[in-house]
Amino acid sequence: MVYIYTNIFILAMLITVLGRYKNLLKTYILKKQVKLEKPKNFVSVIVPVWNEEVVIEKTLINILNSTYENLEVIVLDDNSKDSTYDIVKNMTQKYKNLFLYKKQGKQGKPESLNEAVKYSNGDIILFLDADSLIEKDYIENYVKLFSKEKIEMIFTDFEPYNYQNKIIFEYQRLYFEVVKNLFYSNLFSKMIFMGNGLFIRKETLEKELPFDKNSLVDDFHMALKLKKSKIKEYFIIEPKVKIQYATNFKDLWNQHTRWYIGGIKEAISFIKSGNYSMLLTFIIGLFIVFSPFLFVVLDYFYKLKLIKYFVMPIYFSIWSVIVSSYIFNLKSINLNIFKIIFIVIPCLICTQHINMIFSLFKSIKKNIKWYKVKRTKI
Repeated sequence: MVYIYTNIFILAMLITVLGRYKNLLKTYILKKQVKLEKPKNFVSVIVPVWNEEVVIEKTLINILNSTYENLEVIVLDDNSKDSTYDIVKNMTQKYKNLFLYKKQGKQGKPESLNEAVKYSNGDIILFLDADSLIEKDYIENYVKLFSKEKIEMIFTDFEPYNYQNKIIFEYQRLYFEVVKNLFYSNLFSKMIFMGNGLFIRKETLEKELPFDKNSLVDDFHMALKLKKSKIKEYFIIEPKVKIQYATNFKDLWNQHTRWYIGGIKEAISFIKSGNYSMLLTFIIGLFIVFSPFLFVVLDYFYKLKLIKYFVMPIYFSIWSVIVSSYIFNLKSINLNIFKIIFIVIPCLICTQHINMIFSLFKSIKKNIKWYKVKRTKI
């Protein structure tokens, strides 16, 4: 068994290295090919908001202070119950390229995006969340990449600006590192991205609209549409959009529950519409989630040693991938390493596994409300 576990860990390390290398290589190649002259594209920055009074002003000032001036910022307010609308309305008096609109349709982010795009005039759309912060040259750097006609969409790497040395923040950092290395690198998925920090040509986007107004995961919903249309996505690691991580475990649990329920519903809908390319992925996902419990039951009744030869290797494989992602992202060596590797990561695996099962059963319900994570004041 030592030989098996050693090989599993080595394979996990190799997969992680390959994913990180692919992300670095894509960034390097794309930036090397970019034209040096200043781009002329008109950019529409879309920021959907709902009860964002603690963050919206600084977010908008941050965007409007961009070195790229050929842009408009469109804020679509989903009938906020706090002072969000008034804050933005006052700002429109100062900034002539800032536009505010009230939501007309169904409440929820997907319909906000649908309406906002209709108001946009840019040939490139940038989606940003209300808590996002960007470097001054962020937009300019990415718009330059669209000088290549084959580039239809780019989604950018992200990092938290509200990070604290607490387990909940490390938990999320580990989670996202694995997602970036395995999925954003296209090792195990051809189209998946986060909707915050997404640049896309308007003509490409309009062919895929509207967003499903009932979707819990507008970014995954759009990813499936783009996948069907064979649009190539590019994940670029610099410069990053800065975001907020959840600051308490209740918010984190509910956020991930929304992601999983939304993902399950979108996948089933995608398969039902005749797109069977996801069927195998969906079956493998169900197997990974439920097989440990099935094997434990079979082991209990039939003594097949499935726990030893299947369950433990599955969990060890997942642990190895997360540990590998953590190690390759280390900036310094300290005593917390052992706590992360042997306590935090096993807890991450267990809680995510439980959350997936919980979400799978909860996804049977028809009407699931969008859960909003509490913002940290900027």
